[in-house]
Amino acid sequence: MFSLPNSSHNKIFFTVIGYLGLAIWISAALVVTELRHIPLFQLLTIAFVLSFIVSITQVCIKKSWADLKQPWYVWAMGLLGICSNIITCASAFRLAPSHHADLIIYLWPVLVILFSGFLPKEKLQLKHVLAGFLGLGGVSILILGSTQGGAFDPSYLKGYGLAFFSALSWSSYIIFLKRFKNVPSYMNGIYGSIGAIVCLIGHLLFESTVMPSIHDCLLIAYYGCFVLGMGYILWTVGIKKGNFKLLTVLSYGNPILSVALLVLFNHADPAGNLGLACIMVTGGAIMAKGA
Repeated sequence: MFSLPNSSHNKIFFTVIGYLGLAIWISAALVVTELRHIPLFQLLTIAFVLSFIVSITQVCIKKSWADLKQPWYVWAMGLLGICSNIITCASAFRLAPSHHADLIIYLWPVLVILFSGFLPKEKLQLKHVLAGFLGLGGVSILILGSTQGGAFDPSYLKGYGLAFFSALSWSSYIIFLKRFKNVPSYMNGIYGSIGAIVCLIGHLLFESTVMPSIHDCLLIAYYGCFVLGMGYILWTVGIKKGNFKLLTVLSYGNPILSVALLVLFNHADPAGNLGLACIMVTGGAIMAKGA
């Protein structure tokens, strides 16, 4: 196994590893939006299978089959934090404008800071709460300012709710990982095996199969192997062995970069309220961390 000269260098190395996961996730909203014409459960079935293959390959190489015997609460939290997060995230992009859903999902760094205040030896401060309101305010400005006459559009409500649940489940899972550091990183893809079964049943019951193009296949492969596979593994390794606080700070730039990709590929209108919303969501995260 690769090792570095001392623990300080190791921490830097694993922090970089964690950031690679963040860098991969910047493209997640764009990829899912590009694949909107593929039935949701069909897309997720294939993606979960690919993420499982990535993880089970790592298990085979390490011959660490015993690590798969985890307590029930680890499996329960994994299914909530990984599978339900991925399903609700992808669903949100189908039921609401991509840049709306993306910014709501990227409230998770603020939620991580808020939730960490309830951990032992941690303290929730007023600035943490104010930061949460700042992030929510940014999302509200985007949602209200982009609808005709500033009125709330109820047709997107389900998508907004799913996006927020995605942020909530993922931030809860990060706090869980911080407390239970012995859970192997490749368990993320192993949970995907159950997600694949659930999504396959959903596809067979509710959807008609669509034959993807070569371009679609490449995007699906990237989404499954990297966004859901390597992305989650790299991030998990990073927050366990690297600088957790620094990685949280670095994640604050993801909303702006992710939305910028949507604008670049014409999936979002670069209106003034979009930029303000990005700044407020990111600023809320920075305020929370700086408190």
